[in-house]
Amino acid sequence: MALDKTTLINDLKAMFDYEALQEDHPEDSRQRVAQKMADAIDKYVKSGDGKYQAGTLTAGTTAVTAVGSGATIKMT
Repeated sequence: MALDKTTLINDLKAMFDYEALQEDHPEDSRQRVAQKMADAIDKYVKSGDGKYQAGTLTAGTTAVTAVGSGATIKMT
């Protein structure tokens, strides 16, 4: 499945909308923003699938030889 960019945008917008209404100390807001942004990014990354391609790396390169069939893996 492709990464869910729409949900990431909505989560970030909700975070900024919430913070715009807060009247507490700036350092409290920074902590909440950092936590909510980290949560939104984590959720975004986990919304997609990775691709594992079996094979053997050639020494000193990134070339894969003896390629297998590969498999889709879920990011967790």
